[in-house]
Amino acid sequence: MTGNSGARPSCRWLATLRRAAGVPACLAVLVVVAGVTGLGAGQAQARALLSPGDPALAGAVVLPLPPITVPAGASSFQFTSNGVTVAFQSLAGDAIIGSGAPGSGVGVVPKFQFGFLGVAVTITPPVAALGFFGQELDGPPQGTFTGALATETVRAPRVPGPLVPVFFGAADIGDISAVLTPSSGDSSAFVLTEIHFVPSGTPPPTALADLAVTKNVVGPPAAAGGARTLYSIEVENLGPDTAPGAQIIDFLPPGTAFAGSNPPATLLGGGVATIPLGDVPVSPPPAAAGVEIDLPAFGQGLFCESVVTNIAVVTAQSGDTRAVDNVAVARQPFDFASRAGEAEVCDNGIDDNCNGLADCRESSCAFTDRCRPTRVSTSLTCNGSPLSALGVVPDLGRLFDGVAGFAHPSDPDPATRATVVPLAATPSTDTVAFTTQAAGDPCDALTWRIRWQDASGTPFTRDVQASADADGDAVADARDNCPAAFNPEQGDADGDGAGDACDRLACDVDGNGQVDRHDVNAIFAARNTAAPPGDPRDASSPLGDGVPDGVITVDDSRYCTLRCTNPRCAP
Repeated sequence: MTGNSGARPSCRWLATLRRAAGVPACLAVLVVVAGVTGLGAGQAQARALLSPGDPALAGAVVLPLPPITVPAGASSFQFTSNGVTVAFQSLAGDAIIGSGAPGSGVGVVPKFQFGFLGVAVTITPPVAALGFFGQELDGPPQGTFTGALATETVRAPRVPGPLVPVFFGAADIGDISAVLTPSSGDSSAFVLTEIHFVPSGTPPPTALADLAVTKNVVGPPAAAGGARTLYSIEVENLGPDTAPGAQIIDFLPPGTAFAGSNPPATLLGGGVATIPLGDVPVSPPPAAAGVEIDLPAFGQGLFCESVVTNIAVVTAQSGDTRAVDNVAVARQPFDFASRAGEAEVCDNGIDDNCNGLADCRESSCAFTDRCRPTRVSTSLTCNGSPLSALGVVPDLGRLFDGVAGFAHPSDPDPATRATVVPLAATPSTDTVAFTTQAAGDPCDALTWRIRWQDASGTPFTRDVQASADADGDAVADARDNCPAAFNPEQGDADGDGAGDACDRLACDVDGNGQVDRHDVNAIFAARNTAAPPGDPRDASSPLGDGVPDGVITVDDSRYCTLRCTNPRCAP
């Protein structure tokens, strides 16, 4: 199935987005994955919408996102238009709004450490057809649309060029009451810039009820392979009216199997179940439900780093005065203890016993046929980079003109590393020579790594460093004029005692004193690459805390976009 998106205005959201600006220049074939079940006889087939001109969207309400002013950095917001209330809620509790100005965009940025949680959208009352314009940051815009009859998971097409708007939506699945974007477990990151919806034609609800849902894991808080997990769900009605026709929409964790629920659920396909609650009076007591799922076996969809995430959304045939509390998330990290004592399989790419060491990194795998080393001997590292015994290899310009020798006078060939030190009583002659960019003598800041093995072949490693060097520039922190940034040359143009690297504006890649779209695009283009200390492209960790983590990612471009020095990130 293929389709084309309509042309849209250029990047109104850029100045406020929390995520990267820029799209890799590639063209991918559109993939639409649809989970469709439960359609009755005579019902139209569920389908994806890939253009705002689709007949299903004739007469649609079209609004920029957000359509209202929202507090900067908000994690949720809602608005009402044409009798329909739409609520956006971050499932990880992080910000989805930049400046909050109308039309500035809604950031959908799932994070690995939270099980790739994105944004839940609830619609009250449900609508007949729904779609969004989105702009790709790292993966195409997509989501799972839940209707009264079925679900539809839609992935927008990937198109060449930066920040090209694409459309995705759904129709003919019954009235749509919720969207999970991206789909459960997907890591796509994008910006929603516009919403299109067609009201169902039913009169707006007269009852008003503030429903709030909570979800908890019953039993062990951590997940184990092949286990069954029970979730308890409670829905409170905070009034003022009874909520008619309430239901829970449960987005099952990817790879799990639905085992049952109370009240009984209807499976819509695509890993979505709906649980009817009927009319929910004003609390107390709350309405209650339970859901059971079976987890996959370890290594078949469940791993040491897995976080099992279950999402519940509550809707009703009433207006909701505060729809942003209609979503609840329950998370279970994998239970490391359940794998204690498991033997490590040396060639399956999995950490079988959850001790942080996989395959050949596990001591039990060392010296096996699969993991037999070529040599265990003395070696040296400088700033964390290994130096060859026969010649120091330049590392990003830090070291050059290098030579190193490791030999004992009794070795038959001094060019071959074969030194043996009997009972550590005979000294070995080791020499190293190199040129470094660091100002002054770097030796106290270098890390010296010594490896050896005993008579039984057991390897040992020791690292020795005389002085701390946090930024790895071969200048000890105690005399470094910018200890948090890689600056081996120790430049200080203004003579204020703080190095130029510390004076430089974070995120300012081109060094012109401003953070603008050129800087953000440069950061996005370099994503998923290592960054030396002090690189302005490495602006923050995935937590958005402004602490560099040594890797340039889409989180850095997202962080820097929020810090543009001019409106709309203009140069």
